[in-house]
Amino acid sequence: MTTTNQGEGALSPEPSKQTSDVEASDRSTVPAGSKKPERLACLSMIPPRWRIPAVIGLTMLVILCIVLSTVLSVVLSREHRPSRHQDPEAFKPIIPPSYPLAVKNPYLSAWIPGEKARSLPSTRAEFWTGTKLGWSVMASVDGDVYRLFGVENALDSVKTATVVGAQYTSTRSTFNLTVGGDIGFSLEFLSPIFPGADDESLRKQSLPLSFLTVTASSRSKKTIRIYSDVDHTWLGNNSVPKFNLSKDVSHSTHAWSWEREDPRVWEEHENMALWGQFIYSSIAEDGTSMTSSFGKRDNIRMAFIQDKKLENLDAAVPSWNDSGVPVTGYAHDLGKVSGSKSVSFGIGMTRDAGILFYGEEQTYYYRHAYPESSPIRAIEDAFVSLTSTRTLCDSLDQKVRSESLAVGGPKYADITTLSLRQVYGALDLTIPRASKDTSQASVYIKEISSNGDIQTLDIIYPAAPLFHWLSPEYIRLMLRPLAIYLEIGQWPHDWAVHDLGDHKYKGGYPKAVGHDNGQSEEMPLESTGNLLILAYMYYNSTQDRSTAQQFASDYKPLFTKYATFLQHNGSIPSDQLSTNDGAGKLANQTNLAIKAAVGLNAFGHMYENTTMQDEARNMAEKITSPEYGLSSDGSHLTLRYGHDNSWSVMFNLYPDVLLKMNTFNQTTYQMQSKWYQHLQANRSGLGVSIDSRGDYGSTNWMSFAGATDPENAAGQTGKLFISKIYEYLQNERNNVPFCDRYFVEGKFEGLASPKFPRAFRARPVIGGHFAFLARRP
Repeated sequence: MTTTNQGEGALSPEPSKQTSDVEASDRSTVPAGSKKPERLACLSMIPPRWRIPAVIGLTMLVILCIVLSTVLSVVLSREHRPSRHQDPEAFKPIIPPSYPLAVKNPYLSAWIPGEKARSLPSTRAEFWTGTKLGWSVMASVDGDVYRLFGVENALDSVKTATVVGAQYTSTRSTFNLTVGGDIGFSLEFLSPIFPGADDESLRKQSLPLSFLTVTASSRSKKTIRIYSDVDHTWLGNNSVPKFNLSKDVSHSTHAWSWEREDPRVWEEHENMALWGQFIYSSIAEDGTSMTSSFGKRDNIRMAFIQDKKLENLDAAVPSWNDSGVPVTGYAHDLGKVSGSKSVSFGIGMTRDAGILFYGEEQTYYYRHAYPESSPIRAIEDAFVSLTSTRTLCDSLDQKVRSESLAVGGPKYADITTLSLRQVYGALDLTIPRASKDTSQASVYIKEISSNGDIQTLDIIYPAAPLFHWLSPEYIRLMLRPLAIYLEIGQWPHDWAVHDLGDHKYKGGYPKAVGHDNGQSEEMPLESTGNLLILAYMYYNSTQDRSTAQQFASDYKPLFTKYATFLQHNGSIPSDQLSTNDGAGKLANQTNLAIKAAVGLNAFGHMYENTTMQDEARNMAEKITSPEYGLSSDGSHLTLRYGHDNSWSVMFNLYPDVLLKMNTFNQTTYQMQSKWYQHLQANRSGLGVSIDSRGDYGSTNWMSFAGATDPENAAGQTGKLFISKIYEYLQNERNNVPFCDRYFVEGKFEGLASPKFPRAFRARPVIGGHFAFLARRP
C-alpha cells in the first residue's frame, strides 16, 4: 500500500467514532412525565428516633471507605518501593534503578537493582530481563571466609561483608565493602567503551568482554585470597542444559568456555542467546598464585572455604554428572597484603555467527585480527592492555561528566553518566564472517525489551544524539545495512522500511532478514523522515569528510526517492502510526508533518538542494498555521490538525535546531517551550506525557523537547525536563535498567511504564539524553 497526496488544503479524513452501548446508556434520560424517586426514601423504613444515628453511622462508614481507598491508592502507587536510606554520600552520585555490571552487547547484559546494592553479598546479578545469573565473589582473610557478591545461600562458617558504598561512572560500577575496621574490598565492574571509528577502537569495542576487578585493602598484613565463580545460567536456561566445557591457556591468561551441546543458532530464550560461547577468564598477576576448578557449586565453594585454593590450572577438565549446579571457579592467593592488591576476571559472550543479514552471516569485527576459533588470544591482549583501557575509560568518564556539568549541571551529569553503557550495550559491531572485510563493517542495534526488532529506525533516531556527539560514524554503520536492503529493491513500498526484521516474519534480533513480503509495522512518514534526518546527522557531524561524501554519493538515488515521498505526502499525514505506536493510528498528526518537513530539509542540506530546502520551509509555514497544526489561540501546536485541546511533545523539532537548518522559525520553538512550561504548571505531574492521549512520558522525548529550547539546557524548559527526569531517576521506586518510559501522573506517577514487570528497560533510546550535549558548540 502506498500513501498518496490528498490534495492541497484537504485534511486526511479521520475514522468515524462509534458510539458504544455504554455511552448510549449514559445519555439515557428519565421518560417524560415520570416521577423522580424521593431522596433517601429508605429512611421512611427506620423509626424516627434511629434516623439521626443511622445517618451519622452511614456518614462515618463513607468516610472510612474514602480513607481506606486513599491509603490503598498510596500503597499501590509505591509498589516495589524500598525504604529510603540516609546515606547519599556513600552511594554516588545517586542510587540508580539498576547498576550496569557487565553490559557489552544484547546478550552480555548483567545488572543489579539499585535497591539491592546494600545486600550485594547475597544478591545475584540479573540479565536485563530480570533473569537471575550465577556470578559470585568470596574472600578469605586470615582463614575467615566472607561473601562479597552473589552468594544467596552462604555455606556454614561463611560470613557476610558489609556494603559501605557504591559509585557509577559512564564505564564502570564500583561497590565498596568492609569485613572489619581496617580491611576493605572494592568490586569494580568495567565495561569498556571505545567510541572511535579507527580500526583499533572498532576491534576493541566489538570484543564482548567485561571485567571485574577485586581490590583488597588492609592496613596491617593479612593473608587474603579471592574466589569467584559463574554457572550455567548464562547459557539461556535456569535448568542445566547439555553443554560442552573447555579451557584455554595463553601465557598467564586462563579461560573457561561454556557452549551448549545443541546450539540453536539465531534463536533466543527469553532474549538470551541459545548459541555461542560463554567465557569466564582470569589472569595470574605477578606475586599471586591462581587455581581453578569445575564441578558442583557447593563442592567447589567448599573446597575454597576449607583449602583456600582449587585445582592446578593444568588439571584435566572433569566430566559433568548432571547433579546440582555446575560452576567454573577461580581462586587467587594474594599472599600477605599490607596496602592494596588486585585481581581481575573477564566475562564474555561471543558468537562466531553473530548476525544474519539477508542470508549472509556476520561475525564480530575483532575476528579479522583473531580469526582462530578460540578467543583466548583476544582475551589475553585485553588483559594485557587493561591498565591502558582503564586510562582511556577514565578519560571518557571525565569527558561525559565534565561536559554534562558544563551544559546542564550535576543532575544532568548523573543522567548521562548512567546512560552511556546502556546505549552501547544494545549494539553488535560486525563484519562479513566469510571475508572478514573490515570495509564492510556494520553496527546492528537491538530494540531491547519493547519487541526485539533489529535495526529499527525509530530506535536509532532517538538514540542518535549520543552518536552525533561522541561516535558519528556509528550512525553511518547503523544505516548501512538498511540502505543496502532498500537498494536491493525487495521492499515493495514507496516509504522506508521500519526495521530489518521482526519476530512476525522470520526475523527479529539477530536476524536482519528484511521484509520482502511488504509486511512490517507501517510508519510511512516516521520511518522515511528518520532515515533522511539520520543520514544528515551523520553527514553533518563526522570529521571524515571523504567517507561522508562517498556515503552521500552512493545513496543519493535512494535518498532522492524518499525525499520525494516526503514532499508529496508530508504536509497532510494520512491515518498512520508514529513512533508512539502504542497510542494507535491517527490522521493529521502535526508532529509527523514536522518530521517530514525536517527530513526534507535534511536532504536539501546534504545535497545543497535549495529547491528542496525552500519546499521544506513552505511545508513548515503551512504546518504552523491555524488551518493546520497551530491552535486557534496561537498557544501551541496540536497533536492533530483542527483539535485545539490536543497537544504533543514536538520532539521532531529537535533535529532542526541541532542541525541549524531553520526549517521552522524561532517563534515556533519559543512557543512550544512556553507551552510545556504551561502544561507542567497546571498539573502536579513528574514531567509532560508524550501527548494528550496518555499518562506516560518519555525521558528521551523530553530531552529532545528540552534541548529544542533556544537556550538549550540553560533555558526554562531545558531545566524543567532535566529536573523531572532526574527526580524520576533517583526516586528509588524502580528496579530495572534505566526505563525511558514512565508514568508522569496518576496513582502510578514515578513508576516505569508499562507497569512492572513489563516495564520498558535497557533500551538504547536513552541516547536521546545526550540531546543537550549534542547541541554544545
